[in-house]
Amino acid sequence: MNIHLNFAFCIWLILPFTLQCQTVSISGNIGLGINSPKVANNFEIILLNISTNDSVTKPIVSNEYTFENVLPGYDYKLYLKRVGEEDDYLNGISTLDQVLIQRHLLGIAPFENVYVLVAADANDDGNVSVYDQIVLRRLIIGITNKLNSSWKTLVKANPSLTHILFPNLTQNMKNQDFVLVKIGDVNGSY
Repeated sequence: MNIHLNFAFCIWLILPFTLQCQTVSISGNIGLGINSPKVANNFEIILLNISTNDSVTKPIVSNEYTFENVLPGYDYKLYLKRVGEEDDYLNGISTLDQVLIQRHLLGIAPFENVYVLVAADANDDGNVSVYDQIVLRRLIIGITNKLNSSWKTLVKANPSLTHILFPNLTQNMKNQDFVLVKIGDVNGSY
């Protein structure tokens, strides 16, 4: 903690000569996008103080998180980060996912859930197309062994965002939720 920058928010007490600061908290949930109650393994959540470039990192051990004792009056960025190698490209992916994408493209059973659309975009170009089916097929039959990314991190309140910004944070922030989407797993079997 940088005492000089945070002095405006602290009160010196004469006895017993301690420094006490007003703090706030940030909390929320991390869910897996399509019908899955599993905990997001191999991810950590990071709270970055943009003003000082200090950060706090926590491993994801449950679907809930809380950052306590956050100093108010600063700009913060909250985001998820993958830990280690991405080696689970095939987990949850099968030919059924390809069939569901085909049905969507033909208009037989269009995807209505934004997380399913994100999962179906296997080549990460922002659209669901025949090319996504080809990318998944190449992965399934072993022509390739990876995708651009195995997971996509989204802000639940606005799925077009991958992080949450808190400009001049002054109060507790609850329900700051994220959703992790397994790329290619259209039916949510992961």
